Amino acid sequence: MLDHARQRRRRREPRMVKPPRSRRRPQDAPGRAYVGRQGLGLALSQAACRVFTIHAAAAMVHSANASHESAMNILLLCLAGFALLSHPVQPATEAATMHATGTFDVKVTPQVADNPPAQASGIGRLSLDKQFHGALEATGQGEMLASGDGAQSGAYVAIEKVTGSLQGRSGSFVLVHSAVLVQGVPQDWTVKVVPDSGTEQLRGLAGAMQITIADGEHSYDFRYSLPE
Repeated sequence: MLDHARQRRRRREPRMVKPPRSRRRPQDAPGRAYVGRQGLGLALSQAACRVFTIHAAAAMVHSANASHESAMNILLLCLAGFALLSHPVQPATEAATMHATGTFDVKVTPQVADNPPAQASGIGRLSLDKQFHGALEATGQGEMLASGDGAQSGAYVAIEKVTGSLQGRSGSFVLVHSAVLVQGVPQDWTVKVVPDSGTEQLRGLAGAMQITIADGEHSYDFRYSLPE
């Protein structure tokens, strides 16, 4: 009788379920920054990212098997996805190429070699003094090194600083020249702006200049770009 009474009492009494072990949540960890599910859901502007973040955050908080490090990794992935959707990478835009033309006067003055190596090389050294007219109103001063007589075959390099106004924008920049002369005809002639040499309103200037000599007159065709 006693055993039957005990069995009936066990059937009537509700079974006590052992509560799950208390685990430290990511937001309770000392020294850790945590963004809750609700905060993430409100911050996301993209619907797809919002759904993904809510599900990932739910798994992060409620999964009994997830470690603290795994939870933080999931959260970082959610934030990375949000950043990409909220701030998509914009394609780089190239600065518009501008065009400046005009003429220039140049005075070339031979210089005396002032050291034994320069004297032994036989390479000519000349100073440049220019005055630009047209879209480029400026002066140019520099130096040239040249090989050959300048009438048949030879080569030259030069560095020139230009100071003035380029289509209304004032400042200075540096040009580097290089050319080969074959039977009186220039080849591989380049005149380029030295990178980062622009100053004042010409800061960031880039481009190249084409020089034409016809009937004793010098003209330039300058294609360049400037940051907005």
